[in-house]
Amino acid sequence: MKQAPIETRTNLIWMDAGIRHDEIKENAMLTLEHAQEVISAYIKSSKGDSVPTLVDYSKLKSMGKDAREFFAGRQCQGVVKAMAIVVGSPVSEITASLFVNLSKPKFPTKIFTNEDEALAWLKSAV
Repeated sequence: MKQAPIETRTNLIWMDAGIRHDEIKENAMLTLEHAQEVISAYIKSSKGDSVPTLVDYSKLKSMGKDAREFFAGRQCQGVVKAMAIVVGSPVSEITASLFVNLSKPKFPTKIFTNEDEALAWLKSAV
């Protein structure tokens, strides 16, 4: 059953069938402050449990290094079991690559261009 979305300034977050969905809003520019809001919403959405997470970066405009580092750190590790990132633009692909390759999240993370493939991977990764 799909949970009602939790809205932050930059994201819409909800649980559906044991998977957290995180849709970044159109032209969002994520800062550390935004990242902290998102993690608070992650905790609320899953009642603090660590769950697989699907993040849609396709509408993302930018993400600061401090936000990327925060998302890759222990705060996120406690509530994210695995993360599939869906990209759809050159900016989102670059940002996702920086997150995965430079920030090195502490949980399994993979980049996709197709949401169905991302969901299938998440289901097999946990």
